[in-house]
Amino acid sequence: MKRFLWISVSVLALIFFGGAFFVSQFSLSALPEPGKAETLLATKAKHFFVRRASRAEIPPSPKDTKASLAEGDKIFGTDCSECHGNSGRKPTDSGRWMYPRAADLGSAEGTFSD
Repeated sequence: MKRFLWISVSVLALIFFGGAFFVSQFSLSALPEPGKAETLLATKAKHFFVRRASRAEIPPSPKDTKASLAEGDKIFGTDCSECHGNSGRKPTDSGRWMYPRAADLGSAEGTFSD
């Protein structure tokens, strides 16, 4: 019983101190560019989820197009323009400082602006 307790305490100590070391080396900041492994994993995950979502049924067109456009404009103004800018073409300071950078929504290729 004492041996089991000693092993348990040792394992917990290793987890705690190893975790503390890992957390001190891990940054949640959006400022530094991610490494190659993180970029690769994020890209693979994005492709997986886009492929999975593309199998869903396409919803029907809205019955009232003008009301739908007005609602979309309102949602863009409150949720998207904070990073992409009011026009969607020129990202704000917040959009330029985060990673991934806010996309230029008007670009034909969907490239990210610097």
